[in-house]
Amino acid sequence: MSVAYEYTGIATKPDVEGIMQGVADSAMTDKSIEYCNWDQTTEILNVYFTNTLSGGDKTILDGIIANPPSPNPQYGITLVSSNGTHWRVIVDDEGVLTTEEVQ
Repeated sequence: MSVAYEYTGIATKPDVEGIMQGVADSAMTDKSIEYCNWDQTTEILNVYFTNTLSGGDKTILDGIIANPPSPNPQYGITLVSSNGTHWRVIVDDEGVLTTEEVQ
């Protein structure tokens, strides 16, 4: 059963990706974040974890919610062609796809 942590007064759409990445990159001992749910009408953000967080982990989560890290605006994977050339395929936040050869 999921455990919800509620944050009130979140007037603007939260950066859920930044929150998820912040948890992954943090010093939290329990990183079992499942998902986030924000209600624009009530300005409530619920962050769901698999387990109950320790006091220290909750403090870290509070800091992440207050100042979520900026996610990298580009997502990429590296592919290897049949001739051994490495290519990085990048998709930015607007959905624009680019490729670049990786040395």
